[in-house]
Amino acid sequence: MDQQYKCGYCKFLINTHCEDYTSHECFMELNFDVALHDIMSDENGVLHLVDKASNTILQKLNKEATTASWEELLIKFVQDRPALYNIKIPVTERSHLKKNNLWAEIHNLLEGKHSLEAIKAKWRYLRDCYMKARKKMGQYKPSGSAAGTKFDSGFRYYASMQFLNDSLEMPETVCSVPIMTPNLFSPTPSTFTSEQGDTEASQASISFVEVPETPSAKKRRVDEKKEFQKGVLDILTAPPKASDGVDGFLMRLGESLRRFPYRERSRLENDIMKLVFDRESELDL
Repeated sequence: MDQQYKCGYCKFLINTHCEDYTSHECFMELNFDVALHDIMSDENGVLHLVDKASNTILQKLNKEATTASWEELLIKFVQDRPALYNIKIPVTERSHLKKNNLWAEIHNLLEGKHSLEAIKAKWRYLRDCYMKARKKMGQYKPSGSAAGTKFDSGFRYYASMQFLNDSLEMPETVCSVPIMTPNLFSPTPSTFTSEQGDTEASQASISFVEVPETPSAKKRRVDEKKEFQKGVLDILTAPPKASDGVDGFLMRLGESLRRFPYRERSRLENDIMKLVFDRESELDL
């Protein structure tokens, strides 16, 4: 019977017919490098990574602590780039291209340990959690003896993500609808005594003066409706945009990238985005 090997970190059984033990998740998290590390087995078939220089077993970091660490870094990096979250910034400063460049910067700062999509998904998750915690805190209204008790939001990054509040608070808007003036309506005459007071006054019927629509206004309204319908029809009947050379190149590039292992693909994506960013900076795009 073939010997079964077990990972010394997660205790997962690794079949002996695996072509490459280095693809195991635990070894990838420890950044296995053939030049620096060996995979050693003890008498029970338990595998560990050993540092060649010191001949010591590598210790795996606490996964929860590692997750918390990179989440905190992500929050800090996003905070330093308001264009990624602040809708009050001019649209020209937060275009799709500029946002992609900012995400690429964060990807580089995180040393390519997570893909761009994973970074964006993690930020959306953290932001949703903060929004729920913020709503929870807003609904909490302590009374009596509980007034002096500190309420827990239930979200560990609540304090560090409060920089989002400024962008979430919408500015007050001024209504452009004119206020109805008294001369637009006339109350029906009514006689009432001082004892009846406001009761009967509030029951007085009110008749509004209707302003008839002029022929020119009616024609303008009809013309605007026809123009809108024509615009919708043009959009629906317009032929699809033909693919250009860039689309073809991206398709070929995507097919090539999918052939690489995850870690190597992430490094290549990082290198490509860095080349594009550097070239854009040179051309001041």
